[in-house]
Amino acid sequence: MASKSSIYTKSGDLGETSLASGTRTLKDNQRIEIYGEIDELNSRIGAVVSLLRKNNDLFKDSIEVMVLIQSMLFKLGSHISCEQDKKSKLSLPPLEPKFLNNLEKTIDELDANLPALNNFILPGGSLAASFLHLCRTHTRKIERKLITFHKNNPEEISSFMLQFINRLSDYFFVFARFTNQVQGEEEATYCPRK
Repeated sequence: MASKSSIYTKSGDLGETSLASGTRTLKDNQRIEIYGEIDELNSRIGAVVSLLRKNNDLFKDSIEVMVLIQSMLFKLGSHISCEQDKKSKLSLPPLEPKFLNNLEKTIDELDANLPALNNFILPGGSLAASFLHLCRTHTRKIERKLITFHKNNPEEISSFMLQFINRLSDYFFVFARFTNQVQGEEEATYCPRK
């Protein structure tokens, strides 16, 4: 019987890891930081999907969208985990620009069912909506890191990557509002003093 491969390799015990190209680098490398944040966001999305599956009839289409987003985030992470000059030697999954159009269409469809915004929304409501707000803020954190990386490495980050991440935070915001509405939760708002 063949032995099962070990989950640990010990190659990172001294704080190094490998990029997709095989290049060794420290684990605090900016590139590693970004795709680590993407992985964390993907895990948060997984938690939302688990919560939504409890109301599968209400959120069946939304769950499908979330799983597609998770797949796109894996693709995005794979592109960030490889230096631009070494990507041609690897068969990285394509980043499909049409996904951005579909995401925008989904945002518009959700938003059409929501009341107009007159005040700031306080994050919260149902548990699923609260997790969606965590996804939104985490996406903004990734965006900030991408912008910083892009300033120093403009050839590494495509306009699609920046647009996708920016639109993704919009999606989480609108979907959080929609989730609260479907689940009958009141939105708490903040109205600044005039």
